[in-house]
Amino acid sequence: MSGRGWKRAALAAAATLLTPLLVEGAIQLVGDPRYERIEAQIDELSAYWQLAKRGLLTLDDRELRYRLAPGFRAEVAGVEYRVNSLGLRGPEVVQPKPAGTKRVVLVGDSYAFGLGVAEAEGIAAQLQALLPGSEVVNLGVPGYQTRQEHLLLQRVGFPLEPDLVVLLYFANDKERNGLTWAPALHVLYHDDLPVPYAWKPFLARSFLYAMVAKLDAARRYERGDFDARGATHWPMTAERIEAVAADCAARGVPFVLAAIPEMSSTTELLDPSHEVFTDHAAVLELAARRGWPCVDLRAGMLGKVKAFEKLFLSLDPIDTHYNARGCRLAAELIAPAAAPLLAR
Repeated sequence: MSGRGWKRAALAAAATLLTPLLVEGAIQLVGDPRYERIEAQIDELSAYWQLAKRGLLTLDDRELRYRLAPGFRAEVAGVEYRVNSLGLRGPEVVQPKPAGTKRVVLVGDSYAFGLGVAEAEGIAAQLQALLPGSEVVNLGVPGYQTRQEHLLLQRVGFPLEPDLVVLLYFANDKERNGLTWAPALHVLYHDDLPVPYAWKPFLARSFLYAMVAKLDAARRYERGDFDARGATHWPMTAERIEAVAADCAARGVPFVLAAIPEMSSTTELLDPSHEVFTDHAAVLELAARRGWPCVDLRAGMLGKVKAFEKLFLSLDPIDTHYNARGCRLAAELIAPAAAPLLAR
């Protein structure tokens, strides 16, 4: 290539690199449109968005991705939220464990966390009230999948010397990778681009990068990468649940699996041919095959309420997290499985 050809190639490469930077700079100068859209969502959607905006979550490493921010305090829609120094919702946990204390660790996502309900109305507190002499520690984190729940159990839960581990499994925990936390935007989002994870919080500030990540996520969604229903991700999820159980067994800690079905509507849950039913049945079959104590919250709740919607946090807009009544009912169903294990 001649000297002139090299110059042309260099100019073309420079233009290719500079054009996105100039476009990004112009967008940031005018104002990133994502912020206005996110602010609108915060005003319209569930308590999670308000909590995220106020700093509920903090970054962690590549595997765990994010955690509850230690010391967080906020009131949203009349509900007070507090996070202790360990990064767990609830009061401080005494360490080492006091003599005579029976400590239960509740592991899960936003259902365990108690999104939308007061601390005293959540499953952890309700379960503690039903188990005299026990202390139930809440390891629930909104948006977690089973792999993250297991990691938090290893890092924070087991050092608390639990006498029992309860894994509250929800149907959408079948995510291959955890969500990414963008501190500047206060959102969790799918970003599976092959970029070092440590860069992603910074890259999320970029409108153009976010668009590329969004297009990639849409492509992955279409091919089923993020589909929580069906058998695609079940082998991986089964391995993760088995890993939790094996870890408990290796430490001599009893393990209970409590299975929450996806609660879109009562109609779906009553239809044995629906994916909601078959996904839930797979969890129960795994527990039966492995001999784990298992609480079928679907069957238990259907026996006590005529419509699952009565347990929803909100119907308009729809929010299928448990309200106080739903949390109480879940605790009442879990307690009979937990009590004999604590009495050993």
